[in-house]
Amino acid sequence: MHIIAVTNRKGGVGKTTIAMNLAYHLKDCFLMDMDDDQADAYYYSTGDDNPIDGKIVKSKYGYDVAWVHRRFPPLNKYENVVIDGRPSAFVNSLIKKNADTVIIPYGGGIDKRMTDMLAKQLSDKKVIVIQNMLRSKGKGVPYNTKFHKMNPKVTSGLLKSIYNEL
Repeated sequence: MHIIAVTNRKGGVGKTTIAMNLAYHLKDCFLMDMDDDQADAYYYSTGDDNPIDGKIVKSKYGYDVAWVHRRFPPLNKYENVVIDGRPSAFVNSLIKKNADTVIIPYGGGIDKRMTDMLAKQLSDKKVIVIQNMLRSKGKGVPYNTKFHKMNPKVTSGLLKSIYNEL
């Protein structure tokens, strides 16, 4: 099993966009939405805005997804697991103990310094730091670009650079 975490302290840098696209394109993948504020990956994958903690459902795009807050679902049946989450004490410990690869998207400016500090904390992992060009004039990733299955041109360059490093 290969565990990929997509994380950054900053919101609006494309964590959910990258996590959903990876889950869609990776073989036998489970997407864990671990954002304790908003279950965006779960919502955009299923259309359901009332997730049950730890309950695995099939997304409308074919991969399994769950919002995970306290109840941890079994992962051993998946070839790939993608974690979408903003760092918290729980998410950080999970990443430090279990992740094989950590992807840290950032939008530029002061965000790069925070990103470099996070990458340094995870120096024992394979860390991919990538500037997400999907940002829109400092406003984060627009909601209509959360998932690009229908328009792969938008994320193809970003995903290619990630796949080349996985």
